[in-house]
Amino acid sequence: MAIYLVRHTTPDVAEGTCYGNTDLEVADTFLSEAAKVELNLPAVDSIVTSPLIRCKRLAAYLAEKRQLSVRIEPRLIEMDFGRWEGQLWDTIPREQLEQWSDDFMHARSHGGESVHMLQSRVRAAISELDFDSNVAVISHSGVIKVVFARGETAEHFKTDVSFGEVVEIATGTTDWLPDK
Repeated sequence: MAIYLVRHTTPDVAEGTCYGNTDLEVADTFLSEAAKVELNLPAVDSIVTSPLIRCKRLAAYLAEKRQLSVRIEPRLIEMDFGRWEGQLWDTIPREQLEQWSDDFMHARSHGGESVHMLQSRVRAAISELDFDSNVAVISHSGVIKVVFARGETAEHFKTDVSFGEVVEIATGTTDWLPDK
């Protein structure tokens, strides 16, 4: 069986904005993007979603098309970027960004959540899914990145996932879930 990690569709926010766990509406392109997700998503038995609107809208769309129920999992929410939320990335003070890059896993120069905190809660949530069925997990780029990261530097978190992209985790083994 498999778990399919699905990044939400395009949010209604200016490009270059740090929006982490800010609850944003979806862009006007939602219906066309959601239809593409539905076509690219293999058969699933259940849908689990982040509680943010941009994920819940896609989960509801898929659930209606496939006549499935949706379970909301708060631990699948995107990283809390604290006072950086809503700011353009290029306006965030350079020294704060450098503090984050110097201690990528543990720095909280923004006052929000560390990457380690995000990784711990996401991996706990994913490890509790039903590995005997096919599950669609509607979530965020940061959530998907921490699932696949195999180290503790920013380089290990470079998984690129486009809006509406579906990424499969094979569940025959838990090798995909690192120890830390």
